Amino acid sequence: MENVFKKNSILKLMEENLWMIMLFILFFTIGMVLGVYTVKYMNNYDMNNLNDYFSLFLQSIKEKNFNSRELIMEAVKNNAIIILVIWCSGFTILGVPFILIVNTIKGYTLGFAFSFIIATMGYKSLGIAILSLIPQNIIYVACMFIISVVSFKLSLEKLKNKFIKSSPYANNKNVVQYLYCFIIISVFMFLGFFIEGLFTPNLIRYIIAR
Repeated sequence: MENVFKKNSILKLMEENLWMIMLFILFFTIGMVLGVYTVKYMNNYDMNNLNDYFSLFLQSIKEKNFNSRELIMEAVKNNAIIILVIWCSGFTILGVPFILIVNTIKGYTLGFAFSFIIATMGYKSLGIAILSLIPQNIIYVACMFIISVVSFKLSLEKLKNKFIKSSPYANNKNVVQYLYCFIIISVFMFLGFFIEGLFTPNLIRYIIAR
């Protein structure tokens, strides 16, 4: 497995594994559609409870009554587990279905959140939906797709090694490069965490105050 962070290596990785990217996008999109339909067919009791929670959240943002540190930690809890599960899946021959499932779950949460905001506040809340979800999730989803490709490749290599033995040196080199990839992805994920905890709430507050 090549070092995915050499010059132009990410673009090369995407080009050489375009079918994987398309597969991840497909499962991610399926998750988004399922999230949208979950909101569409949600009963009134659950919708009202979520609406009350969201209203309190917006009120705390408007009054600047929120803890940025807590928001960052919540972002870490909600998103770091996704990257971690995908990364761990690369070490097993059964990692492929787990990677696809995690991509679907991430799509579901985004589809659900976006659809819920629109369903609760109408299309006048489109700006809130975009500003509260898009900035950090551009980073999250991009990182998820990159680590998914690398994990997918490593998992397939392990499956292939079950039938065709490769040298221990090659396997160890792949694991080291895989760990390096995870570290770099984690750095970019933390950028997303800080955007979600610091930048996004102030953007929402600006929209609400207008």
